[in-house]
Amino acid sequence: MSSPVAVPTHVKALDGVRALAVLAVMLVHAGAPGFSWGGIGVDVFFVLSGFLITTLLLQEHANTGRIDLWAFLLRRARRLLPAYYLYLAVLCGVMLLLPDPGFAEEGGWNVGGYLLALWLHAINFVPQGGIWRHQILTVHLWSLALEQQYYLVWAPTLAAVLRHGRWVAAGTAALAALAALAYGAWPEGLLKDHMLFTRGFLLLVGSAVAAWGMTRPAVAARVAQAAGRWPLGVLLAALVVWGTTLSARPTPGGHDLALVVLSLALGLFIQQLWLGMAPVCVSRFLQRPSWVWMGQVSYGAYIYHEAVRVLVWAVLKPLMVSWPPALGFATRLGLYLALTFVLAGWSHRYWEQRFLRKSTTSRRAA
Repeated sequence: MSSPVAVPTHVKALDGVRALAVLAVMLVHAGAPGFSWGGIGVDVFFVLSGFLITTLLLQEHANTGRIDLWAFLLRRARRLLPAYYLYLAVLCGVMLLLPDPGFAEEGGWNVGGYLLALWLHAINFVPQGGIWRHQILTVHLWSLALEQQYYLVWAPTLAAVLRHGRWVAAGTAALAALAALAYGAWPEGLLKDHMLFTRGFLLLVGSAVAAWGMTRPAVAARVAQAAGRWPLGVLLAALVVWGTTLSARPTPGGHDLALVVLSLALGLFIQQLWLGMAPVCVSRFLQRPSWVWMGQVSYGAYIYHEAVRVLVWAVLKPLMVSWPPALGFATRLGLYLALTFVLAGWSHRYWEQRFLRKSTTSRRAA
């Protein structure tokens, strides 16, 4: 690697990206008109996570000559597990209290395997329905499982590469390309959309952009500055293609290609924000205090939002049968969004921060 490079400790604009991503996911899950493309928010989180984690690991190696894997995993656990396990604990309590929870077997999975997969971050291997009557409350957790699996595989892989070679950026880019090819070639289904060896290419794209930026900082800075609005423009164009081809599956050649292009443009745009070289108007928009706060609590919002949505719809929809449909939906949607962020804000301040304060490192959690 090149000589140590100073990197920002925190970039508020990236909190804005997180906020927009989680809002997109929440809106598509609520069935909001015009937001059928909102699932792209998960892909945004993947690219952003790959970029940030790889940047921090490479910076640690540049400063200390090594990567402390145990310290890295402990930081990730303190950041991610408290809210996740709190949610699972509440769900398990609900299962015990329900007089008829509605358990069944599906695809060789029973409730025991389902719960074990939840607690061990392997829920992306489980069928998305048919095991528990209220399984909708956990379907969205597949993406968190995939990310945890990536951390467990990527951190030691990167540490090993850094000990025995210098081709970090090229190697990461090659892995990302292979994973993207696997994603495009894989038939539609659970294995294509929810597995580390297919959908995980998005995390690798973020990692590849980060590795290139850390190993060739001067070149990366010049490219980011010269690119101007191009990454954002390509990102928006790819998003339009991705959204319009969403219904074309299962013949998704254009859809898959658009997702690959989108991930590359998103990675470059994130790097622009990281380096402070994104268009000023975009950076200012993403750094608005409301976006920053929503981004800081976005992890909890993602975890809790499905439970809030189901509860709001179950309580209010029967009471709104005489309301105009649009008014009823808008009321439920607004309450669902508000309650989700209130709950996420409470969780972040009074629950998750307890564990972050115990961290032995002063580095801001990614």
